[in-house]
This record gives sequence, C-alpha cells and structure tokens, in this order.
Amino acid sequence: MSTKTVSQMEAVLLDRIEKAKIKLDKLQQKHKLEIGTLAYKDGLHQFDIKHLDTAFLKRAGELFNGNS
Repeated sequence: MSTKTVSQMEAVLLDRIEKAKIKLDKLQQKHKLEIGTLAYKDGLHQFDIKHLDTAFLKRAGELFNGNS
C-alpha cells in the first residue's frame, strides 16, 4: 500500500481537475461546431444575430418550462 503525503494527493487531484477542464473545453468546442454546422445548413447564417438571439432565448424558455 502506497502512502502519499497530502501535498502529493493534492497534486494528483489538481492534475485530474486540469485534465477534466481540458476535456470539457474540447467537448464544448466540438458541440459549438456541430451547432454552427447545423445552423449554417439550415440557413440561419442569413439572419441578424440579434434576431436569432431573441428567437433562441424565447425557445429556450419554452423548452425549460416544458412547452415543447
């Protein structure tokens, strides 16, 4: 059984946290690209960003309130 000091265990945990942050960032970037590809495919790139922001905000509110 190996015995690690508190500082060694802390270093291991911090390393795991950092790796998880990197993995999460990569996953979020992939998700953003997929959403952007879908939006472009459906022609949403032709609309004003403020108009899209309002429409998505409204739809997100509907989805969170259970109005699909």
